[in-house]
Amino acid sequence: MENQQTRNRLVIIMRLLSTLFLFVSLCLASASQPSPIITEISSKNFIEGEIGYFNLIYRDANPDVSPPSEITLNDGATITQRGFQQSNINGQRFYFYQYPIIELPPGEYTIPPLELEVNGSTVTSLEASFTVHPLDQFKVLQFDFKGQAVPSYSKIFVDKTQLYPGESVELEYKLYIPSAFNTRAWGLPKPDNIDNCTAWRITPPRNRRDVGQAYIDKRRYDVASYTTVISAIKPGAATFGPLKTDLIVSPSSMNSRFGFSNNNQEVPIPSAELQFEVIPFPTTPPTEFDGAVGTFTIEAEFPPEESISLNDSITATVTIDGNGNLSDIQAPKLEDTSTWKLVDVSKVQQGESRKSLVGQTQFTYILQPQRGADSFPRFTFAHFDPVAKEFHVTTTTTSALSIVEPVVTGTAVLPEATIPTEKMQDILGPLASVRLDTPTRSPLPAWLAWIWQVIPATLLLSLIGVALSQKYKKGKMQNLDFLQRKEELKHLESSDNKNFLKDAGSFAERWHPNTPESAKITEARDAMCYQPDQSSACDPKLRSDILKSLKSLSLLVFLFVCIPHPLQANDPGFDSWEKEDYHAALSYYLEQTQSHPQSADLLYNAGDAYYRTNQPGMAALYYKKALKLDPSHYEATKNLEFVQKLQGAITSPELAEIDQWIVLLPPEIYRQIAFAALWALVLSLLTLKLFQLNSVRLVATILVLILSPIVGIAALASWQTHPLRTQTQVGEPAILTQFAHVLTEPIEVSGKELETKTMIKATPSSPCHIIAIRGDWTYIQLANGTRGWVPNNSVSKI
Repeated sequence: MENQQTRNRLVIIMRLLSTLFLFVSLCLASASQPSPIITEISSKNFIEGEIGYFNLIYRDANPDVSPPSEITLNDGATITQRGFQQSNINGQRFYFYQYPIIELPPGEYTIPPLELEVNGSTVTSLEASFTVHPLDQFKVLQFDFKGQAVPSYSKIFVDKTQLYPGESVELEYKLYIPSAFNTRAWGLPKPDNIDNCTAWRITPPRNRRDVGQAYIDKRRYDVASYTTVISAIKPGAATFGPLKTDLIVSPSSMNSRFGFSNNNQEVPIPSAELQFEVIPFPTTPPTEFDGAVGTFTIEAEFPPEESISLNDSITATVTIDGNGNLSDIQAPKLEDTSTWKLVDVSKVQQGESRKSLVGQTQFTYILQPQRGADSFPRFTFAHFDPVAKEFHVTTTTTSALSIVEPVVTGTAVLPEATIPTEKMQDILGPLASVRLDTPTRSPLPAWLAWIWQVIPATLLLSLIGVALSQKYKKGKMQNLDFLQRKEELKHLESSDNKNFLKDAGSFAERWHPNTPESAKITEARDAMCYQPDQSSACDPKLRSDILKSLKSLSLLVFLFVCIPHPLQANDPGFDSWEKEDYHAALSYYLEQTQSHPQSADLLYNAGDAYYRTNQPGMAALYYKKALKLDPSHYEATKNLEFVQKLQGAITSPELAEIDQWIVLLPPEIYRQIAFAALWALVLSLLTLKLFQLNSVRLVATILVLILSPIVGIAALASWQTHPLRTQTQVGEPAILTQFAHVLTEPIEVSGKELETKTMIKATPSSPCHIIAIRGDWTYIQLANGTRGWVPNNSVSKI
């Protein structure tokens, strides 16, 4: 009878405690489990006689069909449903069904997944496992209370005692104290030793409501559960504990005057130490491994935009989900470092959830695209799976992205880009074509290098003469009308008053039609000369005003004739430019260059239009074409320098001051000067030897004899060190019109292989020479001497 009453009281206490426990656990579970069914178990480890509970919780859905009254465990044992309760927590309604775990023999138990009906659909609950440990595995700890030896129990529970470096495992420490001692405060366990492992701060029972019950040897015990997470450090032995916990007990005692009274006393409770082994990884970790150990998945989330500006940045969120040392995971590595710049990366704060081994951790990246980016960035995450006992390296997926060059106006100057430097990490690929013979020198004699210049000099003089003659004739024709107009003005000044108005009206209609001054003169003429009863004689003042007006109009016309004008007085392309319709201006100028391919100005204008439409590579190409036709085109030269500087183009290294003087003449000229100096030296020596010279000729010959060796040596040194001679310029001149990775061989690569195969990153507007073409690839040489392969669509011939 006494045993039955004790059991009934234990059941009532169990129900109250489990209800209070659910209020706390549901607050956490509701945030982490989107399923309408939540499963909860009070502990994974029980002692014989300990009371636990399993709960099926329905979120916002009271089932039409109740869950089973009994659940059969894996070994055939059953747990029976006892009671149903509902409650509102954080604005949500929960319905939970309790299944006490009691009187089970020692062993490992599994509560299988259950098929449950919720809102007309079938939902499967999660599996739950627990272990009932035999009492003889627990060490009896005797603590002294007023000379009385009180039996108590304690044990540290872990799922495994062999861990890999960095692996984390949940630890549960349980204390069993007789209920009669009325434990007032459950102290915080303090480990005496933590060797080759780390541990989170141990979480004690929050209050009396978190304390469970057990019935051992017909005596009731209070059960306190402490939890933490420990992590292994390096291969070898590891130790955690022993633990020491200071409790405050206050057993009730009978007092003759005041009845029952409580006497508080601090009681230290010791525990055994936990020893486990840290074993090495079975294989060598990959280079990407940063200590993540567990079973994880990775996913990257990007903004919904399909295109962004080159000056903008994006925010990417990388989520790692799974079971393991989530708190120790480092940010996954950015894979596409060649096309994306990492501005900042931060870990999303996890709060108390950082102590959990199951869940997710997130990282926020701020990234800026670089020229050449055509897709969102990828991230690589490496981890060791202790279940599969192997390393996994996972890279997130990506999608296409369009990069828009920023609009540059005349008032905005972008910061200068950094000129890249050559970085070779692989051998050069094979050439597209090879020569099977040896190049031969020209059979023409060297002296023809001087003789042929007589022809262009003669042509030049002829052209100058023809040009001067044409200019004289053109000027004469332009001034012919002015001279004739001047003669008629003289005749008009000498005209008598009777015919002056008629002559003045005729002059104005012929030479200055459709002007206000002409209209006034013809109106006065018609009023005075062609009306009846009107005298045609002109008033002297009116005569003077008319002559002044006609002379002023004639002078303006003369100045207009003398001022040079562009060939196109009405330019639709320029009109579109002024309206900021740059695409229309570009279309017009390109059409005009087809009709007038020799116009450097049209090519220059087309380059400007390309620049305004965010195509700096094409702009540089057309500036180069203009300079090919007119090397002295000032505007094209200045704009090309600006674009190449802005884009960080790869150009020829800046020459030293002496080399800048040397390149004023080609290397062949210096060689011819050296030969001429040698001939001058020989001829001067022969002259002095063979002839008797007067004083003037003697001085001249001696000067030639002294200067010719100096000039010859200087010319020979200039030829030997000439920059154009030391630089190998082969192939056809071209311009890179798009950003391009100059590769060691013509293959499609990405990620880390792209960095390995990249010789140098070339920006738009960089000058180069096309050496060979193979399929979709072009072999080029940059101005700094680097050779490599680029896609055909990124380079254009000048």
